[in-house]
Amino acid sequence: MRGILFIVFICLRGLAFSQSNDCVELLKTVSVNWKQDSLTKEKFRYSVYKQILSCKPTNLTKEQVFQYLGKPALTTKWSQGKQKGIGYSYYYWDSCTIPGEKCFERLYLTFNFDENGIFLYIADDMSCG
Repeated sequence: MRGILFIVFICLRGLAFSQSNDCVELLKTVSVNWKQDSLTKEKFRYSVYKQILSCKPTNLTKEQVFQYLGKPALTTKWSQGKQKGIGYSYYYWDSCTIPGEKCFERLYLTFNFDENGIFLYIADDMSCG
């Protein structure tokens, strides 16, 4: 009976999350598994990156990103015209760390903030080699 109640609870929680699609709630939900899959070998990060990419980042802070996703793999300062900012990148696929894969590509999500720490957008990108 407890098993059935647990499954119902998980399903209802997943349904509630899919309807709200809030970034902070999503990052909280994936945090433990995301951090455990730091080398992307377990492919957990790959399984959730589209959800993260399409979430609604209402009031997302860089502190929350660090808290829930851990230390970024890359930190990049950027400027576009008069706007300057910083991006924090997290690999969600790294063929160099996955057994049986040729070292070819790294796919990552970048959380971009302006120079005042205001969240701007999440980008999806890749590097080769």
